[in-house]
Parts: sequence; structure tokens; C-alpha cells
Amino acid sequence: PSLEAGIGVLYQRFAGESATNLGVLFGLGLDYWLRDWISLGVAFHYHAFVTNLAQYPVYFDAGPRVSVRWP
Repeated sequence: PSLEAGIGVLYQRFAGESATNLGVLFGLGLDYWLRDWISLGVAFHYHAFVTNLAQYPVYFDAGPRVSVRWP
């Protein structure tokens, strides 16, 4: 398993209105290493504005991922 965190700018546009604000990302990933340099896995992410972490707009995404590691 892996944990991810990030901070950046989020842009939201919905129903003719838009907003730009500081946002955060929290994520969890699960990987299966096929070799010592490549893995397949899945990742789950939570995105939200820093000013309002629990209310709309809150975004979730999930999907497959491929990771490559080199020395």
C-alpha cells in the first residue's frame, strides 16, 4: 500500500458558476509488483478545497495504475 498527499490549485465549474481555490489531495494506492521495476495496481483519491474539506465540491476518483521504478 501507498499513501499520497498533495496541495495545489483546484478549478471548479458547475451550473454556470466557477471557483478557483487552494485544494488538497489525499490518496491510497495498492500495488502488485510484477518484477522489481514494474507494478500494477489501483488508486483512490479525494480532492477538496482547503476552505471547505467536507462539503461540495468534493471529488473522488479511482482507477488502475502502472508504476515503474528505476535506480
